[in-house]
Amino acid sequence: MEKLSGKILKLKREEINLSIEEISFNTKISKHILKKIEDSDFSNISTFQKKYFIRNYAKFLGID
Repeated sequence: MEKLSGKILKLKREEINLSIEEISFNTKISKHILKKIEDSDFSNISTFQKKYFIRNYAKFLGID
């Protein structure tokens, strides 16, 4: 998996007109974590969690 920046995920989310709340509800990732991902702020998130959350977020948005 290529490195995805939070900016790309945010742009894709906005492109398909989804809110953070909708993403959170469907992926079961907290809104707080989703906002941190979109801001590329990975403080207090382990490497495993980072990969897991980004992979699931990207998958939900239809990004390989």
